[in-house]
Amino acid sequence: MSGIFRTYDIRGIYPNELDEKKAETISQAFFQYLNEEDENKRIVVGCDARLSSERIKESVVQGSVESGAEVRDIGLSTTPMLNFSVVHYDQDAGIMITASHNPPEYNGLKLIGRHALQYYYTKGIKKVETIYNSLIRGTEEYKVSKGMRIEAHKEALNSYIDDLIKYYKPGNIKREFAVEFLNGVGSVTAKPFFDRMHLRPKLLHQKPDGEFPNGLPNPIKEENLEELKKTIKENNLDFGVAFDGDADRLVLVDERGSFIPPDFLFGLLMLEELKKKKGTIYVDLRFSRGVIEVLKEHGANVIVLRVGNPFYKEALFNDSEAIGAAELSGHIMFKEHYNIDDGLFTLIKVLNIATNNDKRISDLLMPFYRYYRSEEINFKLNNDDEAERVINDLARKYKDGKQTTIDGLKVDYEDWWFSIRKSNTEPLVRLIIEAKSKRTLNEKRFEIEREIKKFID
Repeated sequence: MSGIFRTYDIRGIYPNELDEKKAETISQAFFQYLNEEDENKRIVVGCDARLSSERIKESVVQGSVESGAEVRDIGLSTTPMLNFSVVHYDQDAGIMITASHNPPEYNGLKLIGRHALQYYYTKGIKKVETIYNSLIRGTEEYKVSKGMRIEAHKEALNSYIDDLIKYYKPGNIKREFAVEFLNGVGSVTAKPFFDRMHLRPKLLHQKPDGEFPNGLPNPIKEENLEELKKTIKENNLDFGVAFDGDADRLVLVDERGSFIPPDFLFGLLMLEELKKKKGTIYVDLRFSRGVIEVLKEHGANVIVLRVGNPFYKEALFNDSEAIGAAELSGHIMFKEHYNIDDGLFTLIKVLNIATNNDKRISDLLMPFYRYYRSEEINFKLNNDDEAERVINDLARKYKDGKQTTIDGLKVDYEDWWFSIRKSNTEPLVRLIIEAKSKRTLNEKRFEIEREIKKFID
């Protein structure tokens, strides 16, 4: 794995690393990969609002049509709308042009398979990379065929909104809220939904703008939520939410302007689902122990997975008893919604809870506050070998704890735990610690950071 072919998608700086010609060849390689397994002819293509996205989309459409595909072009779209379209129109695949929350100079392609299951490096992307390299070297022949293009933005948008409306079950309690779009494409689908449901939230930075003039569209970073927090407090709102750049993630801010950890939001959503059905819930290994304990107390079968949202979608798809799954980064997926990580669907579920309950959001979340947790702490390294040495050293030092190695190293003790794992995109290791008391948290953080710094100072 190297260059623009990443763990979960294809991504790079435009035009130096990823341009129109490369995008066209990637689409041809993807179609060739699909046809190695079966005769796949139908594909959905959409894009976000980055300055290069429309040009890259046109190249992807061209490459797909020349490969013999029937291309359903849904135009400006969120990633959830594209994923929904793959399922709704019974398509063989999808390509979403987006770099999610990255800076403006980046762009990328998310490769989607049948049932809206996302390809990742060890399942699809590595093979696409191999075919792509063969095509650009001329060592593999590319066969031109005749496909067709179907313009489908309005139709796809209306079908998507129609489907979402089925899940909106508001109560009688009036709630006032704000929505921060961070100039991503979340408003493309959220505003039509609000209009049809006669909702009038306060909208911030709603215009899609690939230059992101109001900060990067990454709501997990609290510095990007200052205006949302201010709006909530100044207007005495009940809560606020923020979308990421391609709207497959959503974060929640309560009535006090406090950022709610995504695992706490997921816990709240799953408690509501558990009232209707007991089943399996898949969680990120970095989730708070408090969230896992509460869900188990309410009858859930909680299964911990490695980091990477494609793995959660696969798990949901393959488990008939599944209810939902989520990552700490804010990807939240429901079995009933095609296993798609969809910020707008998550917001609908929040609205259903808030308008059917007279408690404040902060009160509803109180059961999960059982432990003290650090932020995810990043340590910059020179290479992957250093990361391995750090993780192996900590495994030896904390060998008396219960160790899990599905993604880096997690070590559990009775009153605290830590997780350390390599970044999939940067030369970093990421550390997170949780403890029963603040004193234990601080002590263990100092102890582990001192151990890591022996390797990087």
